[in-house]
Amino acid sequence: MKSWELDMTLLKIFMGAVKSALPPMDIDTIVSEIQRTVREELDYEREARVMTQIGEQLAGIPGNHHPGPGGGTQQPACADHRIRPRSQTHHRAG
Repeated sequence: MKSWELDMTLLKIFMGAVKSALPPMDIDTIVSEIQRTVREELDYEREARVMTQIGEQLAGIPGNHHPGPGGGTQQPACADHRIRPRSQTHHRAG
């Protein structure tokens, strides 16, 4: 069993144990949704496919730079790169 699967099992056990102390809610649905989301986020092949698809959709937008699978980027990551023109975002000391 992978460690995150054990964590999800422990989450389910814990939530079952504290269920009576919490306001009325559908704990099983909440735990199932958390488990589903964690599984999706840890499916790195799926994440790579999604990144590639998004990159293809954004490729035609001038000035847009996005990360690619494998940690590579088309441009160095810069938070304000999306706001200012490129000429204003990359100042190198001479």
